[in-house]
Amino acid sequence: ELNVGDEILITGNTTGALRFKVDDLRKDYEIVDFAPKGSVVTVTVPEKVRLNDKLYVFKPRLFGDKPQTGQVLPEFKKQQYSG
Repeated sequence: ELNVGDEILITGNTTGALRFKVDDLRKDYEIVDFAPKGSVVTVTVPEKVRLNDKLYVFKPRLFGDKPQTGQVLPEFKKQQYSG
């Protein structure tokens, strides 16, 4: 889910890294406050982004929350690097 006011990071080989807050969010040319995961939306960006760039959403987590998909669990890091 993406909300107005969320902090996002867009990265790409040519783009580099752009980190900013979502000021406006549009779906089907209408301004919306949020978009569920998988929605096609438009966001105003400070610089040009490209088709294959990746978008990451920063969400606050509470202590003890499990990481979301794509994050490495601390237990895996310990197992991987213990000789």
